[in-house]
Amino acid sequence: MAATRLWNGTFPLEPVADRAICQDCLTAQQARADAKRVIERERAAAASQRKVESASAWLRASLNASEPDASPTSYQAVGLLALAEILLHGELASFGPLKSLSYTITSFTSSDIELFREMFQARWIAATTPATVECFTYDEDDQAITMYIDAVCWTFPRWFGLTSREAAVTAAKVLRNQLADQIDAIIEIVQQLEANMAVGYLDGLLTGHYGELPIPEHRLPDAYEYALKALRNGYALEQVVSMAWSAAAASVAWGQRTAGLKPGAVSSASVTNLGRHIRFTNNRPVPHCDILNSVPRPAMYGTAIRFLSERQEAHASLANFRAVYRTEKF
Repeated sequence: MAATRLWNGTFPLEPVADRAICQDCLTAQQARADAKRVIERERAAAASQRKVESASAWLRASLNASEPDASPTSYQAVGLLALAEILLHGELASFGPLKSLSYTITSFTSSDIELFREMFQARWIAATTPATVECFTYDEDDQAITMYIDAVCWTFPRWFGLTSREAAVTAAKVLRNQLADQIDAIIEIVQQLEANMAVGYLDGLLTGHYGELPIPEHRLPDAYEYALKALRNGYALEQVVSMAWSAAAASVAWGQRTAGLKPGAVSSASVTNLGRHIRFTNNRPVPHCDILNSVPRPAMYGTAIRFLSERQEAHASLANFRAVYRTEKF
């Protein structure tokens, strides 16, 4: 080796690493890597098991929660009744998750999430299976600390009943009894839902049919207030939808003959035109149009309409009975 002058004529006194790793070293290195992977898998499996146990405990606690401290508001009660009807009509053990629905409960996904969060925190509904560990967030000890409201399924807690169906039946009865003397509030809820439906129709017409941008966010409250005012003044939903259609058509025509408009100008103008149409038609006949499938129908709307119809029929039957009773008596 000295002859090759590999060490410049001086034999090294310290260990020198070879350019190639020997087979024994390769084998030892591979063994250490395999052992490390086994340990990592075991740790991951243990963490996953802790998450499963924590999430399961969370769901059990939710399902077996104590009775609420307060009654829901009229709006919340209608939403809960809609949930009960969905579970009973579909013979379902659970409902959801919200993010997988093709419809809404309240008109908007964001307000659906808010409603379910409030009712979950108030113990009026319970999170349930099917659910995965991904539906929750965890602390450093793999204990569930929060839950994604739109990712889990829902049912009524067991203080309503021992089974999902029994709980849903009892919940429907409790909610109907609460709403029995809140007719004016339910009518207001119907009008609010119809206003959202009309605005949703206008926005969908602009984007889906005419290819325009959505209604600017700052104009959405204006559109909602115009539609709600019209409904409160006695317009039917079909009439408001008809005026929304006219407002969109007029705005698009204006945009086609006007150059240099800013993006979103046509959609914003449709809101202005809706307000003008409503003011112009005050005390004038307004045509009704059929409610198309493109008009969004939140589940709460059908529930509220059915409830009002049932109450009206009940009042009519009671009035007829009283009339017959008076006739027979006198």
